[in-house]
Parts: sequence; C-alpha cells; structure tokens
Amino acid sequence: MTRSLDASPTPAISRTGWRAADRSPLMIALCLAAAPFLGCDRDTPAPAEAGAASMLRLSADTVEMGKVLPGDSAPYSFTVHNTSADTPITLNYIWSACGCTTTTPPPVTILPGGDATITGELTVYELTGAGDRAGSAVFLGVDDDHELEVDLDARVPLPFPESVALGADGRIELPLHQRYRGRVLSAVAYPPLSDDPLPGGLTASGETAVFTSHVAADTIDVVLRVRLQDGSSVKVAQTVQFTPVSASAEGVHTHQADPR
Repeated sequence: MTRSLDASPTPAISRTGWRAADRSPLMIALCLAAAPFLGCDRDTPAPAEAGAASMLRLSADTVEMGKVLPGDSAPYSFTVHNTSADTPITLNYIWSACGCTTTTPPPVTILPGGDATITGELTVYELTGAGDRAGSAVFLGVDDDHELEVDLDARVPLPFPESVALGADGRIELPLHQRYRGRVLSAVAYPPLSDDPLPGGLTASGETAVFTSHVAADTIDVVLRVRLQDGSSVKVAQTVQFTPVSASAEGVHTHQADPR
C-alpha cells in the first residue's frame, strides 16, 4: 500500500517499500542510483608495473564528514602518497560508490615521494536504509580494479528525540531538532504496520509535531517532507518510542536528540 497526504501542496509522502524489519531511529540513506563510471570513455591504459599500488599510502581509510542534513552536501578530501623514490604512479581509475558522491576525475599522476589530493562532495538523499549515519566510498585503481578504498562517513541528526512520553489522553508531542526547524513542510505519523495516519501534524510554529494515538503500541513512525535550498524536497522517516507517563514521573528521562 502507498501512503499519501490528502490535499497537500507538497509532494505526497509515501512509505512504499519501507519494510518494518528495516526500521530504526532514523532511516536515512544515500541515493541508490549507480554513479557513472568516471573515466569510462577513456582508452584502457596499459597495465601498470606489478606492485605499483602497494607503494601508495592513504592519509585516512575513513573520512568523517560530520553532521549532514538530508538533502545537504558536505565536502571531503584526502591525500594519496607515493612512497617510491623513483617511480611515478598514475591513478587511472577513480570512482565513487553511488551518484550521491562526486570525486576528482582520473587520471591523476603522483610523482615519486609526492602527494595527490582527492576531493569531492557527499550528498545525503532520501531514506531507504537504516540508522542515523550515511556513507559512501571512493575507489582508486592503477589498473582496471579498485586497489584502494576510502570510506566516507556522515552523521545525520535525528529530527526528534528517540523517545517521548505518551500522554494519558494519547497526546504525543515531538519537539523538532533545531537544525530542521523552518525546513519541514509536513509531518505525518502512523502506528506500526498501519497505513492509517494519526490525527495531528506540524504546529503553526514549526517547532513541534503533535499527534493523538489511541492505538496500543510502543512506537509511532513519523514521516517528514524536508525542503531543500533549491525548492525541492526529500523524505525523512524516524521511529519514535514511547516512555510511559508513570515511568517519566518516576525519573526515567527521555533520550533527547543532539541539538547541535
């Protein structure tokens, strides 16, 4: 089944293909479109000397990208060092794991004892996976194979606290992470494994989403439509857990989203 917002001025929100087994606090992932193979229109270079790639050293195996909101891009860079004293090495192949990542086009020649800097951008797109992290990878090769790999790791802030108190009247108040405020076009919530939306939505201030639920459940699934700078939008989903009111009153604190 497909969910949509009735009479919404923004694109319909759908949870088609969002399997219950895949849910976790924030379901963000990078676009699934395969990236064009950079340099594929070039003639295949002659095989490099055996062991050439073994003389290359990376400045890092993983580049931490910091916090990136859905729809935003973040730059990255790393260096490749040629440890050889007398042999220049050419990276004939440089490509990324998906179309969400740009990178320096090949070929790149590294002089003996020299460095080459590889740069690009990682863009976080709509959800399809699980977790509050998003990532990609850049592959480097001397021959027609990826002999070196650098992972790109970004953290995507949660829109809401991971858990909130469920009011005795079924009222659910979800304070929105400050980095999302002013960018959320709409918010819809659903009970687990249901396509019937709960009453409620984003408040006029845009700082809180309020819903009412009388369904016996420990969680709700909230789907947001987040506006991008170019006027388009992306979908962000989060499963929020309930902390019983009685437990909250006895000092059990809810887990708040990082406000930074």
